[in-house]
Amino acid sequence: MPTDLLAGHAQNTPDKVAVVDGDRFITYGELNRTVNRLANGLLAVGVQPGERAVWCGPNSVPVLTFLHAARKIGLVAVPLAYRFTAEEMQYVIDNSDAALVVIDAEQADRVAAVRDRLPKVRNVVVFDGPAFDGALAWDDVLAPPSSDGQTDGQTGGEAEPPTVTDTTAGATMIYTSGTTGKPKGALRTSTDAGLVLALIQELRLRPGEEVHITSGPLYHSGPLAWAVLTHTLGGTIVLMRHFDAERWIDLVREHRVTNTFSAPTQLKRIVSLPDEVLARADMSSMRSLVANAAPVPYALKQEVIAKLGDGFLFEVYGSTELGVDTILPPEDQLRKPGSCGRPYGTVQVRIVGPDGKEQPAGEPGELFVRSTLALDGYHRTAERINDLDGWKSVGDV
Repeated sequence: MPTDLLAGHAQNTPDKVAVVDGDRFITYGELNRTVNRLANGLLAVGVQPGERAVWCGPNSVPVLTFLHAARKIGLVAVPLAYRFTAEEMQYVIDNSDAALVVIDAEQADRVAAVRDRLPKVRNVVVFDGPAFDGALAWDDVLAPPSSDGQTDGQTGGEAEPPTVTDTTAGATMIYTSGTTGKPKGALRTSTDAGLVLALIQELRLRPGEEVHITSGPLYHSGPLAWAVLTHTLGGTIVLMRHFDAERWIDLVREHRVTNTFSAPTQLKRIVSLPDEVLARADMSSMRSLVANAAPVPYALKQEVIAKLGDGFLFEVYGSTELGVDTILPPEDQLRKPGSCGRPYGTVQVRIVGPDGKEQPAGEPGELFVRSTLALDGYHRTAERINDLDGWKSVGDV
């Protein structure tokens, strides 16, 4: 019995669609075989479990493939914003101590420009286009497919890579502005399965039934987490390389999308579409549209419900450092103006004044959270997240 979640889905539901990318429909069986070829190919060129690996590029099949491969061979995956300049990329890659960079050909010229200032990087792999001098092409890294005609992924380069016993396998380090200064790597090496299950239940997600659309770039912690959740549950991810409001409307209707994660700006672009475009919308399949990344104005919530429908809009409060901390369900969106919900599962919150004591209801103060989904800490910096005996804060009032 496979212990890896993707391998398990590939064995149990090999013909179920895992990814929709334009007119491509990639099954779990096919995705797992490609993931294994990449994982085994990376091991063959010297990548070691436990090393940090930066990945960069717009939402794509290779990005999802790498994320699964990184988990399987125990890499610490480090997202890099594809909108960064070459100088910004150099800082994050070097600061993260990455030994590997996996990058879309669209952005590869920026890494090529600073390659001589990345002494810790041993390999750069370029996908969806030609590799620059000194880099490896994606297709050349993929281990050869099985030569005996088998399609179960159990032989040749498609075999499952060696099991990683390190408990930090699949760790992530997402760079965030923190509270001051340059971006910092928020390292998270473990998770709490019980609390994740509580989150799934609160958001009304259903194992085996979810169809997720990527409304934002996967280098952001929210869109990344929701995509990972969907594959954890054996669902389908509908990829949007870049967000387009009108295309989003059509994809939701065509693929009967059930969940997404969206920033308020994207929601505003959707509801601002011309009436004739909105008339094409069919949101009857949507069960969990989560709004986050910034406060969601009450007027926008009213507009979303009036134009798209009711019963599926959620808002959550959280951060890259502390994960999801509170959830406001659909039935409270208009009933609780200004609220971002209540804690769920074992998450606790408290409001603390300048004296360190808990504030009474209605009084402002710093928001502290106690959660088993919080980060381990920031990488390579003296800055520490505010901590009061296990209660952590990112400085929000």
